[in-house]
Amino acid sequence: MFSNKKEVKQTQERHQESSLFGKGSTFTGTIDSSENIRVDGKIIGTINAKAKVVAGPESLIEGNIHAERAEISGEIKGDIEVTDILILRASAKIHGDITTDKLIMDEGASFNGKCNVGEKVKALKLGNGPETHNNGKKLNGNHNGTKTDYISVAG
Repeated sequence: MFSNKKEVKQTQERHQESSLFGKGSTFTGTIDSSENIRVDGKIIGTINAKAKVVAGPESLIEGNIHAERAEISGEIKGDIEVTDILILRASAKIHGDITTDKLIMDEGASFNGKCNVGEKVKALKLGNGPETHNNGKKLNGNHNGTKTDYISVAG
């Protein structure tokens, strides 16, 4: 069924994805997710993910991405803030600023913007975007009287 180990691994990773925006689909708005997201279509808006964001080779995201990890093969027209590792594949085209702890960029990938590695840390609260936090540690606590889960986002 599979011709090589790479195809098997890619298929397994797709099955682990929690939210899939398929080829030919368009979504407009803000996406808040504590699970992995894979985009093969078009997103117009912000993606806030406490997990991994994967943008496939034919994806187009017109908006900002805030995530723990990201692997980009498509086109992003917006800023990317990633806590852990950002991987830009050869087909990636980024039009915006990048802020991340670690960056891997394949030959052929391109971006037009500023790149900050290991910058000041921000905390991401799903639903409201990033808020500055002084130590960048993962927290569970109260914020404005409501229980909030925070993750660190380099920024």
